Amino acid sequence: MGFFTGLFGQNGFMPHGHCYLWDPGLMRLHLISDFLIAAAYFIIPFTLVNFVRKRRELPFNWMFVCFGIFIIACGMTHVMEIITLWKPYYWVSGIVKAITALASVPTAVLLIRLIPQVVNIPGPAVLRAANEALIEQTKLLSLIVTSMGDGLLVVDRDGAALLSNPALRRMLGLKEDEDVPKNCSQDCGFFRTDKVTRIAPAESPTSRAVAGGHVDDEEIFIQHGGNVDGSWADVTARALRDEHGTIHGAVAVFHDVTAHKRAEEQQRNLLREREARAEAEAANRAKDRFLAVLGHELRTPLTPVLAGVELLEQKINVNGEFNGTIEIIRRNIELEARLIDDILDLTAIAKGKINLDVGTVDIHATVRGALEIFKTEIAYKKLRVHTNLAAPQHFAQADDSRLMQVFWNVMKNAIKFTPDGGAIHIESANEAGKVLVRVSDNGIGIEPEVLPRIFDSFEQGVRRVQAGHGGLGLGLAISRAIVEGHHGQMEASSPGRNRGTVVTISLATIAVRSSTDEPRGKRDSTAATSTSEAQKTRPLRILLVDDHTDTVITLGALLRNLGYDVACAETVKQALELAKESRFDLLVSDIGLPDGSGHDLMRQIRARQSIAGIALSGFGMEDDLEKSRAVGFTDHLIKPVNVDRLQATLREIARSRATTS
Repeated sequence: MGFFTGLFGQNGFMPHGHCYLWDPGLMRLHLISDFLIAAAYFIIPFTLVNFVRKRRELPFNWMFVCFGIFIIACGMTHVMEIITLWKPYYWVSGIVKAITALASVPTAVLLIRLIPQVVNIPGPAVLRAANEALIEQTKLLSLIVTSMGDGLLVVDRDGAALLSNPALRRMLGLKEDEDVPKNCSQDCGFFRTDKVTRIAPAESPTSRAVAGGHVDDEEIFIQHGGNVDGSWADVTARALRDEHGTIHGAVAVFHDVTAHKRAEEQQRNLLREREARAEAEAANRAKDRFLAVLGHELRTPLTPVLAGVELLEQKINVNGEFNGTIEIIRRNIELEARLIDDILDLTAIAKGKINLDVGTVDIHATVRGALEIFKTEIAYKKLRVHTNLAAPQHFAQADDSRLMQVFWNVMKNAIKFTPDGGAIHIESANEAGKVLVRVSDNGIGIEPEVLPRIFDSFEQGVRRVQAGHGGLGLGLAISRAIVEGHHGQMEASSPGRNRGTVVTISLATIAVRSSTDEPRGKRDSTAATSTSEAQKTRPLRILLVDDHTDTVITLGALLRNLGYDVACAETVKQALELAKESRFDLLVSDIGLPDGSGHDLMRQIRARQSIAGIALSGFGMEDDLEKSRAVGFTDHLIKPVNVDRLQATLREIARSRATTS
């Protein structure tokens, strides 16, 4: 108690105001000055404390604390100055000043020791330069990230996207101003290589890297946003660790391999296409082989039938009693053979391998020859046929038999689709160096919607079936291909249903007719005369070889009836034995034999004796004809053998033998 009494007692001291003689102005001056100084001293420490709390990372923040205590103590001395104006508490004032001294001395000592460290703190210019360098480095880093061809993604340890570049945004189908989804592992459309199974967020490359794993060149499929077709990427990801090994996130690099994957896919598609093409070609070859064998098997039985018809006509039909019946049999057999030929011709045309034996042809004679074939049918249907073959230039370089096939098909259609009592007009004219042959009728016509397809394979067959007519619908398709093979044109027109049809065939003409390339009718007539004279001396000795017994019997009988000396065999062995025993002028042989081929037989006989040859076969592709010519066969006749053509060939061979002898 005595301590406080002494501390706050006046003890006879006078206040400072007494020293100032209690002058009001002087009192106010000291009062206001000390108040303002004290207030400022109290505010400064609180400001420093608040600053230190917000900037704890600043160095020397303990110095701010010491300086604050010193300032508070200074402020208290000025407070005591105000109090002692009226109250002489000089002991209290002295204690406050002692405290201030105690605070100031350590502060000063610490400040002196701190000066070397403070001096090393960079100044504003250094900091500004460092800041500018940092900005430049940041720009460079941003430029590197932006210019990267690979996609870049940086995530924090929670998987949230922190940084990405335009390459990644392009892979994600985002626009330049669009941000990568925050939770990219879940929302960026990452799929496994099957392009169907979505990668779970926990299994994404960045999530596994954040978990401490390594991801190296992992292939993923990305389909997101506007990237409808998707992108392929090889992803490499690593965790972002500090010097203590703590993981703060992950960085992933997405190498775009879309072009490579598409190239691989194109290569696979190309390989599949090649395999499919090879399979199709193999199937096509198998089909061709099947059709060739089928044609052979269908044609072979027709040869003895045709030969038998010819024998009937020659032997038991002298009085003409069965003319109509025999003609019906012949016509239907030839129709059957034509259907077989059409199927095989279609295969040859599809390959562009149609065979043409080109010579000088009288178009008018060929037209008349084709028309002659249908005399019976025309008479049966009581059709009126008007011919006006008025073209002055009517010779062309062409295959006579093929043109006969064309006109046969056209006339066959005209007769078939014209009602009983109808009219058919056949006329010719010259135009621009070509001969035009028009065949018109007043039959069922062609609908406008069908007309563009009339030359398509099987198209006419549909019309025929619908109209109650038979046929495969191959005739016009094959005929047009033959005409175009002669560099000509074939067109069809019709005003409509039940208003008739006009078929026009145009071929280039030749101005001068060659004397050596005479029309077939005249040539055959000359040959017939020469052969007849040759046969008056000695008939041809023919070796006939065929493994089809009926063909050997009927064709052998027919040839003998025509005046030839014929020996028959059914195998290569039998034929060689006959060739050893006798000499022959001509070998007429089937190509396919049980113990060899007609080609082998021809080679072996020609090694021993000079002999002409005629090949017989149900196979009639260009390759078959070439093989027969190569071994020495004069002609290759396709079964069923046309007896007229066989006779013409025999007469030609007989004439050649007579000339050479």
